Amino acid sequence: MSMRAIPASAIIRARLTLLQFVLARYGWLALLIGYATITLFGPGGGDAFNFYVRPHWSGATAPAWVFLFTAPATPLGWPLRWTALVVVSVLGAVWARRATGDQRWWIPVMSHSFVVNIWLGQIEVVALIGVGLAWLVMQKKLHPAWLGIAMLGLLAKIQVGAGLALLFAFWIWREQGLRPLIIGAAASLAVVAATLVIYPGWPADYLVAIQTLAPQDQIWNGAIFPYGLLLIPVALYPGDVGKIRRARMFACITLLASPYFAWYHPATAMLLETRVSLMWLSWVDALPRIFLGYKRNGWLLPLVMVCWDVWQIWRERRAMERSAAKP
Repeated sequence: MSMRAIPASAIIRARLTLLQFVLARYGWLALLIGYATITLFGPGGGDAFNFYVRPHWSGATAPAWVFLFTAPATPLGWPLRWTALVVVSVLGAVWARRATGDQRWWIPVMSHSFVVNIWLGQIEVVALIGVGLAWLVMQKKLHPAWLGIAMLGLLAKIQVGAGLALLFAFWIWREQGLRPLIIGAAASLAVVAATLVIYPGWPADYLVAIQTLAPQDQIWNGAIFPYGLLLIPVALYPGDVGKIRRARMFACITLLASPYFAWYHPATAMLLETRVSLMWLSWVDALPRIFLGYKRNGWLLPLVMVCWDVWQIWRERRAMERSAAKP
């Protein structure tokens, strides 16, 4: 008995499905190689060189615990220090994305804010890993001590992660009680104590460095403070909007309510983004800088994300009301 020939269209569909699976699962490796290659032959990485991937010093504009994470790459020399930061950034972003339960790594890793973070040599990966760790602790997949490490990652830049740190603490307290928070706080304090031994007096130096830099006065400050404070009630909307959306709203509104943030800081909010169209839309944020030399439009992306979330929540609520009104 002869077997029926498999149609060519079915074979093509099967191959496309396999290719789609491979790209979705492992495509980030190609992107990682591309980003790393740029660091070896292209310009950039100035922030890594000047501020982060180096030993801690008195003018550091990041908390000392960040240098426990970045300083070990210092012996690699330049530009391998930048390469190492980029590799860790991509790995950290992909891991954190999967930790939240979403496999679509391309939304955060191909967004404008993440690419700018790569090009400058910024350290948004610290907050991204913080989100991933806190999410796993919230799901009881990690020991609560990791919550302390997550909080340090989120608080490395107050304007990026302060809102998320409060939100995760609230969720874990509500679902697991005080014990995980106490364990996490003990872990955080242990790390901070270690930094005080290794880098004595760093908190005072850090405050002086931040005041000297005066980031709120820089031409790249994209904040809309104090008007962004008006959006805080939106983040506290009492309805059930889902944890990913709630966290995304907190991340965006933390930026908008802050006196300072730059165009690469929405990378953490993009980690929590679920709409592919926002990945493409994020690149519109670059147009004013490219064609007009205007660098204060960092507010645009997080504001669009919040407005879109509000619109979706309103639509879902209207749909529920209509469904409840049917006889």
